[in-house]
Amino acid sequence: MEKFVQVYFYGGRFILSPMARTEKGMLMSIGTCREIGLSGSEIETGHEILRGLDQFQLGLPHPDLRNSIESETPILKFLGIKRYSKLMESAKLASLKQSGDIIRFKPKKNEGKKGGYTELLESEFDVDAGSIEKLFPALSKAFELCV
Repeated sequence: MEKFVQVYFYGGRFILSPMARTEKGMLMSIGTCREIGLSGSEIETGHEILRGLDQFQLGLPHPDLRNSIESETPILKFLGIKRYSKLMESAKLASLKQSGDIIRFKPKKNEGKKGGYTELLESEFDVDAGSIEKLFPALSKAFELCV
């Protein structure tokens, strides 16, 4: 089974956002976001990334997006901001996808307040999930590749 997690870089902080795939196939943020990389240890931060991937859930009920409240999304709640436009002013985003023993790091392009994030396929790269000490440096590299 593939697992997904998103990590934002905002205000000098790495924020991990757990993910789920709904019964209709949509990926969405779930649960509570948390800051990672606080320990200063690449190995501990690697474990935090793996724990985030392990939180991935499959087959959640599809939400009724017509009644959703933007400020209630996990990342905005965590940061204490009300609108995505504020997040989009400066946030970088990298998605991580684990397939077996490989984690694909997927840097995103910030298209600004109205554009959201787009894929940077040419910048994606893989790291062995067993190389725990390489996961945080790989995440840092992914953010360097974000534009």
